[in-house]
Amino acid sequence: MIEIEIRDFQSIDHVAVCVDGFTAIVGRSNIGKSAIVRAVKSALTGAPAESFVRHGSQCLRRVKDTKTCKCFCQVAIKAPGFDLLWEKGDAVNRYVFNGKEYTAASRGTPDFLENTVGLVKIGDSKELLQVSDQFNPLFLLDKSGTVVADVLSDVAHLDQINVATRLVEKDRKESVASRKIRDKDILDLKARVASYDGLDDVVARVQAVERAQQGVQEARLKVSLLDEHLTCLFSLGRDIKALEKANAVAVPDKASVDTKYAEFERLRRFLSAILERDSVLRSLASVESLALPDDKPLREATSRFARLDSWIARTRALKEPLVRWAALDKVACPEPEPLAEAAVRHQKLASLAPRYKAAVEALEGFETALGRVTAELALVQSEIDVIGVCPTCTQPFATSSHDHAGVGGL
Repeated sequence: MIEIEIRDFQSIDHVAVCVDGFTAIVGRSNIGKSAIVRAVKSALTGAPAESFVRHGSQCLRRVKDTKTCKCFCQVAIKAPGFDLLWEKGDAVNRYVFNGKEYTAASRGTPDFLENTVGLVKIGDSKELLQVSDQFNPLFLLDKSGTVVADVLSDVAHLDQINVATRLVEKDRKESVASRKIRDKDILDLKARVASYDGLDDVVARVQAVERAQQGVQEARLKVSLLDEHLTCLFSLGRDIKALEKANAVAVPDKASVDTKYAEFERLRRFLSAILERDSVLRSLASVESLALPDDKPLREATSRFARLDSWIARTRALKEPLVRWAALDKVACPEPEPLAEAAVRHQKLASLAPRYKAAVEALEGFETALGRVTAELALVQSEIDVIGVCPTCTQPFATSSHDHAGVGGL
């Protein structure tokens, strides 16, 4: 069943037609019968239908005498698996087929309708089989028998049926030949299978032989392990016989062994000490070539150092009361009565001032001399450290018995 709905096409304002099998449209002239056929054909072939558009009373063409307007015609065709909407006008040109929209469609049957309602070649021309023109003869009645046969063959796909039939016959012949070959193969296989009668017994015997061979291999492994075990036993026997003589050896006394071990430890420590001293002697082998300095300047410097040290001690003893007297500057002036006593003390201090000044100058000289002596002592000490022994008695300075009279305890 096909449902057709047309709007604004020629004289048709709106009409809906249902085509179910053979359907006839009858009526008086000029009521739109031909317009229905023409609308369906225009929708299927994409005809230029601007001249077929129905214009209403409010159309711009009639009101303002314009060349274009917004009016358009509409044709909808619905069938099982086929849903087509065609709209055509000055401002509208589109198809909607099975829910998909196509705009700016060109003239002629659209590509998406070629497989469904495309033109069919009839002789030298192409015609639309689904819709026949109104004033033309019925389909194929005005054509020759050859053209009718060709069209029916194309429509019914007779050529494809003939080709398919020939291919089926070819496949049938190939299948029959293949079956004959397979039957022969089956006979050959049966003959070959017959030659394998009793194979199960042979397989069972082979499996038994394989199991026996596996048992032989396991037995060989056990024999190999036994041979290794016997070889080890023989070797241990020889070792035991060789060690039987060890029973006659006397075991030494543990006390004597401990004594010998203690002596060995003392000898080992003594040898280690000897090696250390030998290393020190080797490092001091070049000391013999050094010239020993004269110790007389050293003794004189030591004597001067002792005198300076005593002078520094006495200077510090004199400096302490002077520091205490310096605090008198901060003392407030006394009353007039004790001025006489202050004058006496002042005279005493005035007499002590020259001696203090002389002591300070002497102290500065002592400090300068002390710096020189300290530098000389450091030089002498560095030389003594290099030598390591006393140049007088050739004994190390670290020994407690090293003390020479007159050297100041050095």
